[in-house]
Amino acid sequence: MGCGHCKKRIEQQKEISEMSLSDVKNLFKSMQLPKAAEGVESGGIDGKTLLDLYRDASLHDLFVAPSPDGLGLTQIQFKGRFMSEMKRRLGPPVIQTSS
Repeated sequence: MGCGHCKKRIEQQKEISEMSLSDVKNLFKSMQLPKAAEGVESGGIDGKTLLDLYRDASLHDLFVAPSPDGLGLTQIQFKGRFMSEMKRRLGPPVIQTSS
């Protein structure tokens, strides 16, 4: 992975972190995950929150918990579609635990 690739991922990370709730809903819709868009609305998930959830593996269960406690994705949607797309954009999440 060259410096250009790293720079692109940093730019993508910044772009996602600056997303509004509406932008995050549209991101999930673009991934063909409209049910998650409902969870984004009820959970008030903006871009910074989405990145925090993505980065912290101990919080990944919130993606598959039903709305309003989570985004309501199935395991297949979470692992096969959402995580694949986020890894493509940002690289693998940093494994950390909640404080």
